[in-house]
Amino acid sequence: MINRIFDDLKFFRSFLGGSKKEEKKIFNEFNSVENLENLDWFNYRITMIKYFDDLLNMIYSWRFLFEKIQYVFAAIALVEFVINPILAGVTLGLSIITHIIFKIMCYKQKNKLKEYDFVLSIINNEILNRHGLNLTKNF
Repeated sequence: MINRIFDDLKFFRSFLGGSKKEEKKIFNEFNSVENLENLDWFNYRITMIKYFDDLLNMIYSWRFLFEKIQYVFAAIALVEFVINPILAGVTLGLSIITHIIFKIMCYKQKNKLKEYDFVLSIINNEILNRHGLNLTKNF
């Protein structure tokens, strides 16, 4: 499986080509090829890597944010327990909700990584069969 390290947090998608319309246009160009012999597999591979890196970076950023927020809410709940136990329960509930969202983001990230690995393995296999280049050694 391919693992990426993202240094910058990014909470919204940046579409290929600058807009959603341009991204659809780019993918429609690849999908409109009737014969797979005419498909530029190298360009398709680069496009898919950019697409998945953007999605994975966004999911990772949200996962990272909710991971930190759940700990902040839990710490606040512990401090509030001495002052107001009812308010501490509400804050602890918020911590539990953010933990659930964190787990959902972990699940989404795991599924996107599997999808990324699957798509890249198919593209790399096609490049190996058509051009004799083994690109799996680069990862």
